[in-house]
Amino acid sequence: MSLLPLRVAVVCSSNQNRSMEAHMVEDLNSREQETCQPVHVVNMDIQDNQEDAIIGAFLICELCQCMQRSEDTENEIDLLLQKLEEKNGQAFLHMVCFY
Repeated sequence: MSLLPLRVAVVCSSNQNRSMEAHMVEDLNSREQETCQPVHVVNMDIQDNQEDAIIGAFLICELCQCMQRSEDTENEIDLLLQKLEEKNGQAFLHMVCFY
């Protein structure tokens, strides 16, 4: 049995453009579901200024590192996001789409 890689899309939106996540989810849901593999869409709201953008970049990097170290990211992603939220005070929105 071959395992397909975990698919994660991290979406960063600002207060001025919250529709980016909606467009991504709409696009994923409109595609033909050839493999029915999950895509985890993680949205992180970042204020549109340099300081918050830098902090957001570090948080995304930390999220990617946590997922890379995880032995079972598919089943642990909710826990990873919860721990990052508690540690950094940054809320994440998480949903699963299939393609």
